Amino acid sequence: MRSINTHVGKMIRKYRKAANLTLQQLADAIHKSRATICKYENGDISMDIETLYEISQVLQVSVPQLTDIGRLQAEAEPYERWCNQYPRKRREWQLPCDAFYLFRIREWKKQ
Repeated sequence: MRSINTHVGKMIRKYRKAANLTLQQLADAIHKSRATICKYENGDISMDIETLYEISQVLQVSVPQLTDIGRLQAEAEPYERWCNQYPRKRREWQLPCDAFYLFRIREWKKQ
């Protein structure tokens, strides 16, 4: 879950900076503290869908642009292929899903 929070946070930061907004300006617009926005951008805490929608409205982007679901699905494709090819190894290693996913994506990108 943390990797998703981090990814969405990076997208929020990207669009906030593109809109020339400070953390404080965004925080004031959605009635949150500056520290909370900072934690969202760093992926330290999750946000509910209402907050994500409010942020998208202030930044004038859509929620799918902030979540970038299409890119995440494209990155998961090599992982799924690998899991189907080596199902026994996946069970033997018993790695947490996020850690295993990130490890495989990094290995795939190196190739």
